[in-house]
Amino acid sequence: MAGKAKGTVAEVDEPQNAVALPTLNSRQDKVAQVTNLSALRQLIGQPIDWQEIEPSFDVLKQEEFDGLPLVIGGFRFNDSSKFASKDPENPDVLIPARFVSLLVAAYDEDSEEFTSPWVIVNDGSTGIAKQLQKMISNVTGEDAFLMSRDEINRHARAVPPIQASKGFRRSDYPYEDEKGNVSTATTWYIA
Repeated sequence: MAGKAKGTVAEVDEPQNAVALPTLNSRQDKVAQVTNLSALRQLIGQPIDWQEIEPSFDVLKQEEFDGLPLVIGGFRFNDSSKFASKDPENPDVLIPARFVSLLVAAYDEDSEEFTSPWVIVNDGSTGIAKQLQKMISNVTGEDAFLMSRDEINRHARAVPPIQASKGFRRSDYPYEDEKGNVSTATTWYIA
């Protein structure tokens, strides 16, 4: 389909398996008949751009900011069941992996102008997470290492933007798993 945006619109091959939607209100009935933006504007006016209501950000890897001056505008800690590990005391219990999402923009050191849009960087290593927990502890006077994820996120709001003139720094080290296999692991730090 020429000019198609991201995603695919599903077509129902077997109409008998289609689910009937509840009756739409009259405006929704009108909109359901529209097939392009021009017709939509004529019918009900200019649509609101979702980016103006709740911006979304591209997600980049830490490598994009390795040694590059950046500012961290905010962050939050998250849990992931995808990378959960077994509780050593109770193997039937999975412990979610903790990672941190950072809102980051690169900047030019001379002009101080941003050289990138704001993006999200997700990091599951211990380096950045421990640095941010230490920052929360310093700013709030409370030990972030003893806080739950939700408490950390609540206290993270008190942390001002963080300027890191050397960006992120990569640290590779040998890692031995519980089976004795050795591989290279990476931890990232705010530099």
